[in-house]
Amino acid sequence: YYRYARGDGKADLYLFRHLVRYGVYLLGLLSIVLTFCVSTWWWLAVLAGLGALLCASLRRLRPAIRGLSPRDRLVALLWAPVIRIGGDLAKMVGYPAGVWWRCKHAPAEPWARRWR
Repeated sequence: YYRYARGDGKADLYLFRHLVRYGVYLLGLLSIVLTFCVSTWWWLAVLAGLGALLCASLRRLRPAIRGLSPRDRLVALLWAPVIRIGGDLAKMVGYPAGVWWRCKHAPAEPWARRWR
């Protein structure tokens, strides 16, 4: 995931998608801080956000775990947030690395167009 996002940063692709990812995690951290500072009811917001974050991953996982034992299903379900959040963190580190590379290696003139 790191290299995929680094390539996006090098090629200046999907900036909005990556910015949304930063925003979602920033809101998640803010919600966790508010849980400790304001009210414990904020845990509901944190859990709802985590559920929304994992919804698509769990939907894709469901067909793959149908034939597994209950224990193996539970293990697969517990790994889902680890894989999702770990992948997102790798993307959040990779994109700025690619942007840094692009800024460092940019030519004095704009890139040549290939179709001329």
